[in-house]
Amino acid sequence: MKIACLVTGAPRTYAKCIESLKRYLRNHEVDFYCVFRDDNTDAQTTKEIISQYNPVEFKITTASDTYEIENSIKFHWPFIRMWHEVFEGMKLIKPHKDKYDCFIRVRFDTFFADEVVVENIIQNTCILPKNYTFLGANDMLCIADWQAFQAYASTYNNLDTLRKKLIHFTPEVIVLTNLNLQGVKYIEQDIAMSLRRPIYDHLNDQEYSALTYKEPGRLLIKYENFEKNLEKYESEIRNMTDIARKESCFPTNSQHNNHFYTAEFDQDHQRYFRFFASQAWIYRYIDKDKKYFRIILRHKVRHAPLDLFAVFMEGEAPDLAFTEHPDGGWVVTGEIPASARGKAPNVKIGFMLNYTVVPSETDENSSDHRLLSAAIMEPEFLSSLNEAPPTEKVS
Repeated sequence: MKIACLVTGAPRTYAKCIESLKRYLRNHEVDFYCVFRDDNTDAQTTKEIISQYNPVEFKITTASDTYEIENSIKFHWPFIRMWHEVFEGMKLIKPHKDKYDCFIRVRFDTFFADEVVVENIIQNTCILPKNYTFLGANDMLCIADWQAFQAYASTYNNLDTLRKKLIHFTPEVIVLTNLNLQGVKYIEQDIAMSLRRPIYDHLNDQEYSALTYKEPGRLLIKYENFEKNLEKYESEIRNMTDIARKESCFPTNSQHNNHFYTAEFDQDHQRYFRFFASQAWIYRYIDKDKKYFRIILRHKVRHAPLDLFAVFMEGEAPDLAFTEHPDGGWVVTGEIPASARGKAPNVKIGFMLNYTVVPSETDENSSDHRLLSAAIMEPEFLSSLNEAPPTEKVS
């Protein structure tokens, strides 16, 4: 899938977020477009943004661009400027729109804690995150086809109409009301995302991912007045840091979806993997022209027979072939059952290995107290097994 990704807003913590965004979209061909305001950047920041995102096009907006509407409409000015940037970004993409299958808008400071497949794009429908909805709909991320994306991005043109229609002007209410006004449907999905706050720069990606799962609401707190409330926020930072480090080292299996532990990240090879205990499952859409699947398996229990590892698709367990990966682990392949190909909206894909181990009980140097059996990386769906296999080290 070819994607146009529009990144807007104040580039506060983009340097801590860009890699998570690229990992989130790693299975697709992505072109970036960037829009930000001149009072949120300087020459060096602009140079770094262009270097990091390599955008097809970018635009820097100015105060004069929104001066008239800010003085004529009784909206909080950040709402106006935010939607102006999204609107300008949509205009940058429009001449190139026919090249893309999907369009995404995201903030510079959005952090993704997991790798999620962008899938099942429906005509005139926006995909929005389930979290951070409050009284309306999430205003931080949108995934859509062109028709819905254009309507979403045109919120700026409808602000006067929305002002007359609404009593409460929260960003989430504005999004929901505008989509309803333009007859655009929306679907809410579980997307592991949060805002990357600069006061947590001391946390690594794995620790921040744990916070994203465990305490996403607390990552919304605004810290503009941090120095005025130093004692209060120092306590908050300590508490959140403790949670992040505890959850990274001792995640509780039942706290995460589908019996997987928190996603872990292989920094050397830029790829996510997930451990599970005994059994776990995910939901994915599989194109009808795909015939085979391939995954990388990390076999945690060394003595467990490989033939006890099973993959299920719609309840069917296809035969598996195992090939040793040159850097350790296994490449597992199999044929996708006909019942799973092209099935909408998603196929339930299960994994089972009933041999488990607690690393800290068998290795005195281990601090990992989880019950584990194996780990997998994101499945690939292939038309032919001759497609190049993954080369990431998995040991």
